[in-house]
Amino acid sequence: MVQSVTYQRETRTVPFQGKTIVLESLTPGLTPGNIALRGYQWYNILVRLVAPFPQERSLQ
Repeated sequence: MVQSVTYQRETRTVPFQGKTIVLESLTPGLTPGNIALRGYQWYNILVRLVAPFPQERSLQ
């Protein structure tokens, strides 16, 4: 399954050392559903990585 990612562009003009420069920032634009899905996917990856290791008992 191939998903296309759209990016949000943010442009700012700022003074720097006496000159005006343009800063551009591209961030992936995700829908709330995609954000939740990615969080769920990361959670599952972490569970699969940590599950084989026995839990250590804390020393009191």
